[in-house]
Amino acid sequence: MGSQLTIIPMKLKKLIFPLVLFGLGSLVLEADDEGQPTDGSPSSRSETEEVSGLSYTESFILGVVEGLTEYLPISSTGHLILTDRFFDRNESETNFDQSQKQEARNAYLIVIQGGAILAVILVYWEKILAILMGLVGRNPRGLALGLKVLVAFLPAAILGPLLNDIIESKLFNPQAVSVALAIGAIAMIWMERNYRKKQRAADGSDSKTLRISNIEDLSFKSSLFIGFMQCLAMWPGMSRSMVTIVAGYLSNMEAKAAAEFSFMLGLLTLTAASVYSLLGSWEVMTTQLEVGPMILGLVVATLVAFVAVKWFVNFLSKHGLYVFAYYRLILAAVILYVFGV
Repeated sequence: MGSQLTIIPMKLKKLIFPLVLFGLGSLVLEADDEGQPTDGSPSSRSETEEVSGLSYTESFILGVVEGLTEYLPISSTGHLILTDRFFDRNESETNFDQSQKQEARNAYLIVIQGGAILAVILVYWEKILAILMGLVGRNPRGLALGLKVLVAFLPAAILGPLLNDIIESKLFNPQAVSVALAIGAIAMIWMERNYRKKQRAADGSDSKTLRISNIEDLSFKSSLFIGFMQCLAMWPGMSRSMVTIVAGYLSNMEAKAAAEFSFMLGLLTLTAASVYSLLGSWEVMTTQLEVGPMILGLVVATLVAFVAVKWFVNFLSKHGLYVFAYYRLILAAVILYVFGV
């Protein structure tokens, strides 16, 4: 009897996430239904969007997509852009109204990354605490890690604001996303084959190749290299996670360590990008989008990203990048078929 009682809490823990997500989904449907007229008059989702610019259903879906894709090497921004394009639009609006709402939604596609930020804080709170303690002189190793993350962040921090307008105007479209997905997939396949070839060579030799297994052991030079590589992820569809992990492979890091450094770097990069977008688009977002759906998307993204982060590290260590590369190639082909060249 005692052993059975000790198993129950573990089973309940496994049920918490799907139950919470199911509950949120139910609330979403109820919230959207309340926005529909009850006098028998015609109703549609576009009428709700005319008021809010973003429905609860849409924010829930965007939150799931963001949480699943942010830390996987398949491009969260690319998936969010594609998902957003599939939502209906109110064709009765003027071009100006449509432009305003699309600008607000594009900004929200970046702000929703705040959910992924919270997920990493929850998963890696000990490393983050070590960095914070290092900043006040109480953890030298934590301080060194924080400085390495900062060094890796600097290239994107400098180039990001300079290229932001060009990227949004030229690359925030399905065709550009598909090209980036394909290029990234090819790079991943090449890198994974090279990585495994080196592993087999090391296993068969007397002098094993020493790979970096702890992100604290990464050099500042390698951190800067990863930072410059991360700039490629400004192209939607390329994937910040993908370029960071590939750069980690090239820096002689083990798969798990490369993924973890990607998460830590993403924490700083996503925070900066979200805050920058929020400050620059605050007025248009608050006038075109309702607060309720925006908060819902952030909450859902946090829950889903929390699970995705923990799953991805184990999967990458066992299976590598191949499955994500093949998925990217298939998705790129589907995009070109649906949206045209």
